[in-house]
Amino acid sequence: MPDHIDTLICDAVRPEANGKLTLLGLLGEEVFVPQIPTQLASLAFVQRWRPSAGEPAGRSFVVSFDIRVPGLPAPIAIPAQPAIVPPGVRPSMNFVIQMQGFLVPQAGDYQLRTFVDGQLRFTHTFFIGLPPEAARNQLIGFNRPS
Repeated sequence: MPDHIDTLICDAVRPEANGKLTLLGLLGEEVFVPQIPTQLASLAFVQRWRPSAGEPAGRSFVVSFDIRVPGLPAPIAIPAQPAIVPPGVRPSMNFVIQMQGFLVPQAGDYQLRTFVDGQLRFTHTFFIGLPPEAARNQLIGFNRPS
């Protein structure tokens, strides 16, 4: 089974002709929004994985994701996708999830869970909510006190 390298959250991901990915609006582990509830125009995740030691090129497996949202009774399921270990000295595999109109019903910890061949392999937790009052002055698009 592959090993998780990292998970990045951004506004959008654009695939390039040379096989690279361009990440737009890279976010951290705290996603601040101006109001709750709200809807994000776009939210994207990039996960990078590497084959485990001794895992041969060409080995295939199935990757699926879900997102646990505070206030929703069931996770948002992302359809499964096949993956194949690529050839190379240090191969890695990128998985991109891009969602339009992502609903934020309440502030709290959200979770992106990754399953490989039906087994939970990684959980990435991130916060979506209002920024601390002291930070609002420095954020673009947030109300500033008069």
